[in-house]
Amino acid sequence: MANQKPRLLLVDGNNMLFRAYSGIKFDMRNSSGFPTKGIYGFFSSLHRIMEELQPTKVVVVFDGQGAKAKKQATMDKLYKADRKGMPDDLAIQLPVVKQILSLMGHAVYHIDEYEADDVIATLSQKYKRNYRVVIGSNDKDFTRLICSDINQLNLGDGKLYTPKAIEAKYGIMPSQFRLYHALLGDGGDGVPPAVAPRIGPKTVLGWIHEHKDFDSIYAAYSSKIRRNRFRLNLKLVGLNTKLPISPQKPVAKIPQLITLLDEYELKSIKQRLSPKRLF
Repeated sequence: MANQKPRLLLVDGNNMLFRAYSGIKFDMRNSSGFPTKGIYGFFSSLHRIMEELQPTKVVVVFDGQGAKAKKQATMDKLYKADRKGMPDDLAIQLPVVKQILSLMGHAVYHIDEYEADDVIATLSQKYKRNYRVVIGSNDKDFTRLICSDINQLNLGDGKLYTPKAIEAKYGIMPSQFRLYHALLGDGGDGVPPAVAPRIGPKTVLGWIHEHKDFDSIYAAYSSKIRRNRFRLNLKLVGLNTKLPISPQKPVAKIPQLITLLDEYELKSIKQRLSPKRLF
């Protein structure tokens, strides 16, 4: 029997905002000179995805202040050390994006000292009881959350990843991807590989497919794995699914929303508003 639960879209806000901003190659500003490229791109992307998925509920999560610094202080000082901060002209658009989302009636989360990854992981486990959850992000860290009630919409290739799709592509289950990322590391996040040089994804996938867990893999290939790095990486790439998050019950405020969109001269976003879908 098909899954009849309503669909919930759980958006990685920073991921969508930066992709949308980077994808527009020309400057956009209102008549007062305020930059609007990020705002326009974000809501254009959100509108397109909502048209495709037709979700009943939309939740958007952003990184909390001090999240990277906390992980650097408690786990590894190199974590995301080379990742540049948000460009100034995009950073000043972020509060406006959050305000528009709230006025539309969408739940918005940003919890100090926690990355969006952990908040999304926690919320996905809470919401899957009553919804079919779709995580909107191209962050591969979310792969391990994919199950019958949680899928991932990759914002890069536009594909919807299910457990069957992951197993067909990689030969391992989504829940095993934590091992995969811990062994290979993640250059973009400043997580070094735990395996010896010249050992790549194909080899690591074979190890996981054959041995399943940390202890078995290390016992079989200890000469090719840095044990302490492997253990640390498991923590760095891990997701917290048990944050104490209070549920939100947002209410759309259409008059205030229209006023805000007019203030920033976001005519195309205003034109897409639907009384039934609120975007």
